Amino acid sequence: MRKSDAINKIQSLYKFGSRLGLERMEVLMELLGNPQDDLNVIHVAGTNGKGSTCRLVNSVLMNAGYKTGLFTSPFLLNFTERIEICGLEISEDELDLYSKIVFEKIEDMKSMGYDSPTEFEAVTAICFMYFKGNNVDFAIMEVGLGGRGDSTNVVKKPLVCAITSIGYDHMDRLGETLEKIAAEKAGILKRDRPVIININDEKAKEIVRKTCIEKNAELIDVSDLDFKIINSDLSGSKIEINSGAWQGDFNISLPGIYQAENVKVAFKILEYLAKQGAKICKDDIKEGFLKAKHKGRFEILKNNPFIIVDGAHNADGMQRLKESMDTYFPEKKILVMAGILKDKDVNAITDVMNMMADDFIITEPDNPRKLDCSILAASLKNEYNRVCTIKDYAKACDFGLKALKENEYDVFLICGSLYLIGKVREMIL
Repeated sequence: MRKSDAINKIQSLYKFGSRLGLERMEVLMELLGNPQDDLNVIHVAGTNGKGSTCRLVNSVLMNAGYKTGLFTSPFLLNFTERIEICGLEISEDELDLYSKIVFEKIEDMKSMGYDSPTEFEAVTAICFMYFKGNNVDFAIMEVGLGGRGDSTNVVKKPLVCAITSIGYDHMDRLGETLEKIAAEKAGILKRDRPVIININDEKAKEIVRKTCIEKNAELIDVSDLDFKIINSDLSGSKIEINSGAWQGDFNISLPGIYQAENVKVAFKILEYLAKQGAKICKDDIKEGFLKAKHKGRFEILKNNPFIIVDGAHNADGMQRLKESMDTYFPEKKILVMAGILKDKDVNAITDVMNMMADDFIITEPDNPRKLDCSILAASLKNEYNRVCTIKDYAKACDFGLKALKENEYDVFLICGSLYLIGKVREMIL
């Protein structure tokens, strides 16, 4: 394949949509020799926070000298962001190499009468092959959607699983109650393998607890962690943790109050790995947490006035974003630009957004599943705020940047779908 041909071929599978279920993936992985079975997998699910948690764990393990593989989704700008080894994105040459191997097996699948894998399934297969081919010490895998039927769930014996949160999102596929959503995410649990959870809703937590009993899986609840936020500002947070040999103060460079919750899960994952023999010391934790970065999550692109992007795309994520804005920018004049996908709970999201600002620009992400901006705007409008709609995200961004200068806003916040955040981020930087 020529350079970029691999990406074009992978993205041609988008027409098959997002279909939960493991049959296609299991057949494909069997044809590839089940490379996932040879990896030390850290498997992370959750409504919100799983990406940041993966980044924190990855940073610490890298600092400890391990060769790490990291799989995340979706990407902000470059397709290759999805797959990294030791912080470096997969090269186009290696993407071509492993894509060729995977697509040969996809053709074999189709000749056997199976449906074609989806885009995400193909990317996951490429990731597993790439990680095995490069002999990574740890493969940190972020679940794409749900858990039970997600393509990453072909892993049979992960080192450890984690569920970072349970909230309302993708209800059309995961269920309309937190208990049903929890059951889907608990689908990543495997017999005799531990799971680390950060779940607030007691009914959802009980679902996971029962699954642990059924699978003889150790349940590690971060609510038991002696943890305190000492201070938090736009440079990050200082956190006090008292647990085992690593007790003390830790700093993270991830702004956003909500990132402290992700630290809890990451800390417990690393603590478990250390107990199982991983060579991780307190300095690795301190330095790894401090070095960790996550683009598009309360990311400050410019100061004075502030321009911030955040991928909050559901009600829980938006509430967390609001808490951070209230903490860092009390009494400030804020302009919000937002766009989301059409599978979201619009009213729940706008209930929170209405309390974040008075002035809004509503636009649409660069994705076929985008929600018409007029629908989001109609849900947002009330007698107290001003809302304008601009379908084209580039024009919406330009309008917002102009308004930022002319109307003396203190903050221009762009939030919603990562398909929007990635494009706007590229325009501004």
